[in-house]
Amino acid sequence: MIAGLSGRGLSATTVRYAHAVLRIALGRALKSGRVVRNVATLVDAPARASREIRPLTAEQVGTFLANVDGDRLAALYVTALGTGLRQGELLGLRWQDVDLDAGTLTVRHSLALRSRQLVEPKTERSRRTLRLGSQVLGALREQRRDQLGERLAAGPRWADLDYVFATPAGQPLDSSNVLHAFQRTLARIGLPRQRFHDLRHACATLLLEQGEELGVVSKVLGHATVGTTADVYAGDVPAGRRSDGRHPAQDCRRLVVGYGVGYVPKNDPRRIARRGSFRDQNGGPPGGIRTPDLLIRSQSLYPLSYGRSLR
Repeated sequence: MIAGLSGRGLSATTVRYAHAVLRIALGRALKSGRVVRNVATLVDAPARASREIRPLTAEQVGTFLANVDGDRLAALYVTALGTGLRQGELLGLRWQDVDLDAGTLTVRHSLALRSRQLVEPKTERSRRTLRLGSQVLGALREQRRDQLGERLAAGPRWADLDYVFATPAGQPLDSSNVLHAFQRTLARIGLPRQRFHDLRHACATLLLEQGEELGVVSKVLGHATVGTTADVYAGDVPAGRRSDGRHPAQDCRRLVVGYGVGYVPKNDPRRIARRGSFRDQNGGPPGGIRTPDLLIRSQSLYPLSYGRSLR
């Protein structure tokens, strides 16, 4: 069977799935006495195909950011590059998870890419608090301001779900639409085609190029183990420098920053102080007092910074 499927040009992943389904089916048949042996357990599935990671280089990241200013998804791209969050974590991010004054972001949920419902993060270590680089922080403040304008324009059509990155009506973004918009932007700029997930790889690579330790990068990315990070990135960090002796990644320090600046340990006072401060279900309003966005000075807009509707 495996030879036949592979001979038809099916990918190793598809063949592995077919093998797994057959193994399960024969296992059940064995339990019910319909077969005397599960022959699928005697055959090895094809090895998982490894995909070479080719994220944007530091110089390409600079080119990309210089050309997305004014794009509606610019803050999403900047946050992805600066934090390494998974796409679901980014799309499930809510304003109650962001402290613009303290400059931190906490991953509490992920948005299921098909159902667009909030779910638990991928692993226990995916629950993490990150300190934000100044470039990310500036992009999020601008995103907050722009979103308030969209909320006023939408009026009663606005869905008060508290998402940081949302449609003009406040609904969660569709992952496929985000991917297509991202790839159109890359094509417009003249950069190589990428998956959205490659922005996460770019963040990790930039951190490693800046000399960050592998264990710290693992914590920033929310990997289950350091071994996962090592398997993905070991040996993929180039050592090239420019004629001025600086590595191009050093130009991105305002975007991505490492441990002590990038990852907030669990016992950090700023993290502890925020625990339990907000209702954490269904995007409801905060149960405690939230520090307002200092950029919002208009009294008519001020209630919106707390996620409340104007009456």
